[in-house]
Amino acid sequence: MSALPNSLRRVAVTGLGVVTPIGVGRDRFWASLVEGRSCVVDVGERLGLQTRMTRGCLVTDAAFNEAAAAAFRDGGTGRGGSLAAEAAAEALRDAGIDVSALPPRR
Repeated sequence: MSALPNSLRRVAVTGLGVVTPIGVGRDRFWASLVEGRSCVVDVGERLGLQTRMTRGCLVTDAAFNEAAAAAFRDGGTGRGGSLAAEAAAEALRDAGIDVSALPPRR
């Protein structure tokens, strides 16, 4: 544990990973924010659900959804884990780290 009080600890952010309903990746996310784009959709219709909850936000980026589905089929994590893994990979790429050079299970 650091001897410094919490208010004096420093953090260096070297990369950002963004996986959201309004954009996957920093640039698409920021452009959507600037445009004021809404991500609210009828989730019951999209997911084929019979539920009282009808509105929500979904990550609909096709490339991400394909990668998440493949990870799930290969015994990986569910959708939540795939969202976290993609955000981490985005942050590494944003920091200039070659993700392909890392061991696959890291």
